[in-house]
Amino acid sequence: MTATITNVRATCQDTTDQILSTLTFDVVATRRDPTAARTVVLPYFDVVLQAGSQVAAKRVGRVALEFAPGSYRAQTSGQASARVSRSAAQLPADVEKQLTRPRKAGQADAAVDPMTDPEIRTAVANATFEHLVGFQLSEQQLRYNVTR
Repeated sequence: MTATITNVRATCQDTTDQILSTLTFDVVATRRDPTAARTVVLPYFDVVLQAGSQVAAKRVGRVALEFAPGSYRAQTSGQASARVSRSAAQLPADVEKQLTRPRKAGQADAAVDPMTDPEIRTAVANATFEHLVGFQLSEQQLRYNVTR
């Protein structure tokens, strides 16, 4: 069987001290032998990354695919949610001031990108979060996929 996660859609709600990220997605699968009906349960993970590489949260969920007799293809939908503290996703006041300060042409520092400052770049990265979804593979499945 081969499966794909597709049509990933994200929404964020930030009306409280927490930001709620909700992902919805479809899982489409094909199989080689369509003779009998078959149910396949696939584990997936959803992870929140901070600063592009630090795992802030991870959960594993499951989606079930129902192959009808004679059918090569099955499809289902899934959903994953995660919360991030608003204070963790907010830039410090001094960094925000540096990034949004007025600049005028002709001034010496007008052409200098504030993101070239390592402290500013680190603060922006630390306030950046990503919500990702993928299949939770066993070591054996991972090895197989690498050799394909």
